[in-house]
Amino acid sequence: MVGILSTLGEESILTRAARAVANAAQDPRNAYLLHAEDVVEVLLKILSDAKESKTKQVIVRAFRYIERSFEGFFCCTGTL
Repeated sequence: MVGILSTLGEESILTRAARAVANAAQDPRNAYLLHAEDVVEVLLKILSDAKESKTKQVIVRAFRYIERSFEGFFCCTGTL
């Protein structure tokens, strides 16, 4: 997913990929792996370049899930 996000420029596909990231990030383990693959930086770039409000909304949703799940991962595993 991170590869798709970082290489494509068509906004409708980026929106779908960001939605997939948000859905995957609902699981703390996936959120940890996505964060390790620098998905946050990729999403920030897309957010700054996005023209469609729908794309921006989906990316913000992805950020929320990544952040919540990422924190939950460390809370439950006791690691940081």
